[in-house]
Amino acid sequence: MEISKIRFAVFASGNGTNAENIFTHIGDNPKSEVCCLVTDNQDAFVVTRAKNHGINYHIVEKSSGDNKIKHEKNIVKILDTYKPDWILLAGYMRILSPFFLEKFSGKKGQSRVINIHPSMLPKFKGMDAYRQAYDANVDTSGVTVHFVDSGIDTGSQIMQESFPRYRNDTFDDFKSRGMNIEYTLYRKVIDQITGQSVRERCDGYH
Repeated sequence: MEISKIRFAVFASGNGTNAENIFTHIGDNPKSEVCCLVTDNQDAFVVTRAKNHGINYHIVEKSSGDNKIKHEKNIVKILDTYKPDWILLAGYMRILSPFFLEKFSGKKGQSRVINIHPSMLPKFKGMDAYRQAYDANVDTSGVTVHFVDSGIDTGSQIMQESFPRYRNDTFDDFKSRGMNIEYTLYRKVIDQITGQSVRERCDGYH
């Protein structure tokens, strides 16, 4: 009997370097697949990345007449056709509502939505975390992968990894070092999901 693959939906809003990393890594794992990309930005380069990988994509922009829930209901309708086991945020620039998170939660109430944030949470939450850390003259910063809850970067942490800031670092040097950590860390977490440990924290998600 063939074991069904673990299905991931990826959400992204921009260039999509983290999404590209996810597409490649999951594509190399016979136990998993990216079932679709969802973006809220028709001009996002991540759409081109999805096309190059043969991944179905859906552009769901929020119109001026839509509130958050209406916009998210449109996304949920799409996801209902794919039935993803997990949602991976990769630079998705919207805060998800409790309505959405409840649709994608395990039996324990833990969401099956995962985000990557470029700081050692709880430090430097929110937008422009690399810039926040750089301007604060930190000696070390880091990257956190966490479950998503209804707050801003407040969900339960899955994995963190730090990296140094060197005396002569420009901001671009500092950010580039962090982004390399992002790619490595997201791959590690995906491997944990396909290997059970993260899934067990959700007490079964099917």
